[in-house]
Amino acid sequence: MISLEKVQQSELAQIHFLQKVAFESLYDTYQDEGSPFKQTQASLLAKFKRPLECYFFIKQQDKRIGYLRVVMDDSGTTAKIGPIGVDPLVEGQGIGTQAMQLVEQTFPEVKEWRLSTILQETTLCHFYEKMGYQKTGEIVWIQEEMALVFYIKTIEDKD
Repeated sequence: MISLEKVQQSELAQIHFLQKVAFESLYDTYQDEGSPFKQTQASLLAKFKRPLECYFFIKQQDKRIGYLRVVMDDSGTTAKIGPIGVDPLVEGQGIGTQAMQLVEQTFPEVKEWRLSTILQETTLCHFYEKMGYQKTGEIVWIQEEMALVFYIKTIEDKD
């Protein structure tokens, strides 16, 4: 079982470390300068300080094994998840699935979730589709062999 823990500013160095661990292999594959792997601590701090953004540690028991960021819109009913990163040593254990479910439960007022991932990473695309996300049709090419594909998930009211 996992839990989410809101990140405090004093803990950003650990988020920065987790980003490096979680995104190193994707950076090695694509050499994308916009990768979370390349994000500086100063850039991370600037995002952290934005009023509609928050970061969460993904915890397994008491160990911080990943993180995710949520960016709300002004209405509070639409949010973007990204990035989400999990330590490769614990991938394949359902942690991403549990984290996605927990973040949706944490923000019940959000009725529309958005995210993007690398189109060529079919495992990631399949994961988000399994979680109920649908492609919007928008694709943005970052470089010749790498594009971002955008997803949306609408949460229906349970009346």
